[in-house]
Amino acid sequence: MKKIGNVFILFILIFFTWYLLSPYLSKDTIPGWGIDPYFCVYVIKQVMEKFAFGIFPHQSTFWDIPMFFPSKHTLAFSDPFILQGILVYIFHKILSVDFFLSVNLAFAGFFLLNWMFCFLFYNVYVRSIFVSIVASWLWTFSLYFLAQSAHFQNTAAVGIVMTLYFSTKVNKKINVYTFLWIPISFLVLATSNLYNFVFTVYIIPPFWLFEIHRRFKNQSQKIKLVIIRNYLFSIIISIVLTLPIFYRYYETRKMYSEFSMQRNFFEQVYSSSRLIDYFTNFSLPPFYQNWLPLPTHFERNAFPGLFSFLFFVSSVLIFLYFWKYKKDLKYYSRQHINGMILTFLLFCLGVFLASGALLFPDLFQLVTHFVPGLSGLRAIGRAGMIVVLAECLGMGILLSLLSKQKKFTLLLLLCFMVGLQIFERLVPHFRHSQVNVTKSKIYNSRITNYLKQKSPESFGVLELSPDKEEQIKFSLERSLYHNHPILVGYSGFYPFSHEKLPKTYEFLQKCDSNNSEFQIFFKNTKYIIIHKNIQELPVNIISCLGNLGFYRLLTDSEEVLFTAKK
Repeated sequence: MKKIGNVFILFILIFFTWYLLSPYLSKDTIPGWGIDPYFCVYVIKQVMEKFAFGIFPHQSTFWDIPMFFPSKHTLAFSDPFILQGILVYIFHKILSVDFFLSVNLAFAGFFLLNWMFCFLFYNVYVRSIFVSIVASWLWTFSLYFLAQSAHFQNTAAVGIVMTLYFSTKVNKKINVYTFLWIPISFLVLATSNLYNFVFTVYIIPPFWLFEIHRRFKNQSQKIKLVIIRNYLFSIIISIVLTLPIFYRYYETRKMYSEFSMQRNFFEQVYSSSRLIDYFTNFSLPPFYQNWLPLPTHFERNAFPGLFSFLFFVSSVLIFLYFWKYKKDLKYYSRQHINGMILTFLLFCLGVFLASGALLFPDLFQLVTHFVPGLSGLRAIGRAGMIVVLAECLGMGILLSLLSKQKKFTLLLLLCFMVGLQIFERLVPHFRHSQVNVTKSKIYNSRITNYLKQKSPESFGVLELSPDKEEQIKFSLERSLYHNHPILVGYSGFYPFSHEKLPKTYEFLQKCDSNNSEFQIFFKNTKYIIIHKNIQELPVNIISCLGNLGFYRLLTDSEEVLFTAKK
């Protein structure tokens, strides 16, 4: 009977999953809104065509391929999509599936992988297949993944739960779990999304300490040493595999203000989530249908809202009950207790990353001094993901305990919360909101000019309307600062290797004390951007321009002219 119930709930959730993912199984749309779908398609196309077997016509060696992590250009953008690109290659090239449908299949496939590994991770502590299926589904299809960014970057989240799950499998035996799966999980993260990789590096050390402490229970000294040894070997192999990534990360850290310590404390506070942000969202906020001027809203709305509020209320009531009736503690298993401790640790970490500058200013400044990358808007988004991961884990543990004890009043309260969350994911906003970009828009944009052109000497760039200039400004600054051509999107793609760059652009600078005009010419690049804040330009440009009032990029048939006048 228990197996039949598990199969039934799995069938129901698969039906809901199909309902949520079916809009992406199309030849005419791809997931995402804003400009992310454009550069995601660009990167996947590059990986699929030029990485798959190390064949790249404009590269002298395999290691120079910009899409592969030893390349110095890899961390010029945060989404390499190596594994995802290879999967699209299999669908499109080998199985002859339409390219856009291949991208969507990979997107949906990684959602399912995320669900599977989250289920395996939760079941270690929940100790109930039925509840683990539900709790992991709620996290996989949470507000963060479905609405905060219905983008291809979300496919990288599977590496986080992979790493957490395989970390629980390190034991006193020497097997593939001991030495290989954790490093492979890190490699999947590092070749998918930079920020997920970096934040997992922050999460894993305390989690490993927690796991080692858990495994030391009733073990001999010899077995304890073996467990520590196995963890150390896993760490060493992970470092060896990802060391080139850390090296390139160190080399290119100046390209990201979050990592180069350029953000002042005011910006950190401005980018932090307020406490009310944890409880204000229900269903889809208006932001997902309308572009708001403040990017902070984008990340703040990643939190689960009413789910958080009900989770806290339910948790407090249930824990007060157990505190009053201590005899019921016999129903706790060691795994349940460990799971509750882990839930608390993950939740505290998520809150600290998202709101540390507001809640703990002195401590947050001290931590960010030694650990860069915690002070940007992206930190809030990843923190929201960690908060939801912790809440779903805690909810699963409570459901498991209450179902065993048959405390129907408390169980009904928690089931109501679960039902509400499933309802939130099935409301029409999720299915019909602006989370898709049509193929015609992709093909009509500047970015796909490069994909369709045969000439390797020219490449196109996405043309954006003025309200998107804030996002793309960073790409412009980095390209000028490093003497590279204008980059695609705002994530900093390098269409060619550094050996090829001198042939694809010309750099001309006219600057002296008597000259009021500053010019840079880029060959075969088409770009439009207008920005009026001269202080946001790179230092070397500002020193040349002095007190010039604004600068513009003007489009021409063959080149882009960068001008600034008093």
